[in-house]
Amino acid sequence: MILALDVGNTRIKAAVFDGECVRTKQALKTNAVQTVDDVIRLLRTLMSAVCASDIRSVGVASVVPRVTELLDAAVPQVGLPAALFIGPHLELGLCVAVRYPEHLGADRIADAVAAVARVGCPAITLNCGTAITMTVVDAQRRLVGGAIAAGPRLVTQALCQGTAQLPAVELHDHAAREVPSAVGTDTESAIRAGAIHGAIGTARQLTDATRTELGETIAVVVTGGFARLIAPHLVPPLLQVEDLTLDGIRRIVLANP
Repeated sequence: MILALDVGNTRIKAAVFDGECVRTKQALKTNAVQTVDDVIRLLRTLMSAVCASDIRSVGVASVVPRVTELLDAAVPQVGLPAALFIGPHLELGLCVAVRYPEHLGADRIADAVAAVARVGCPAITLNCGTAITMTVVDAQRRLVGGAIAAGPRLVTQALCQGTAQLPAVELHDHAAREVPSAVGTDTESAIRAGAIHGAIGTARQLTDATRTELGETIAVVVTGGFARLIAPHLVPPLLQVEDLTLDGIRRIVLANP
């Protein structure tokens, strides 16, 4: 079995895979993890649902360096194999053809690997979370780049922090499933409308422009907390996949025994 951990800016998602099947899955807010003991508790919770000795590999895609360090310290303390941290140096089945590959987010690498396995090449991945990240793999299996934009929650935070009078507006979980009216009737609903409709417009423009630049109608694989909201507004062909990053981690671990 493989333990995969996707450490994002907002949430840490973890799953234990038995082949392609998920045996158990957990998620918690990233800011709830402050110490090695916090990580150990998460790992033990996952291990309690399976036979811990059957976990033969651990893969991590992290975009939060402080949590990366905590994981590196915690994994050996619970008797798990040393973690494989996802990066461009690994066998991916893709050529990472961006400038400064070492700066490419581990989650984007995992997303690209999983997307290509599902829809082939070329492929566009769109991860709609704290940031909206687009990653492009061309017909020659080269990860050539993409785009990064603010997700809806970052937009609301920036409006509060960067203005004198606009309030902090929380986007609750239901906001990831329901598109509000574009016409807000008060300041808070206007901010929500701008953040969510803006995210939809950003995602659609990025994918449409990429298809135009590459001259192909490329399949888009959409994932992330706001995927359910954004995907219906994109131009097909597209595929919405829950936990695409975790699946990509699993595939990379298998390719790097």
